[in-house]
Amino acid sequence: MVFCADYLSVSRDYLRFVLILLSFVISMVVLILHNSLFMLFLGWDGLGVTSYVLVQYYLNWSSLNGAITTLLTNRLGDVCLFWFFC
Repeated sequence: MVFCADYLSVSRDYLRFVLILLSFVISMVVLILHNSLFMLFLGWDGLGVTSYVLVQYYLNWSSLNGAITTLLTNRLGDVCLFWFFC
């Protein structure tokens, strides 16, 4: 958060980036401090969605390829988590 305050403070979409980054951090906290299987999956999916949005922040073809790779990797992680816990 400190880095983005200095790096992106001149950007016109600064607030949008900070909100996405904050939702990423909240998803990470939910994932780490979960007390049920539902909260684990909720934190994991929140992390996947916010990772996708953060990677595609600059909206170009290179970031789109990286975002799709991130999304597919997260879906693979969903399958592995479901397989491991169920």
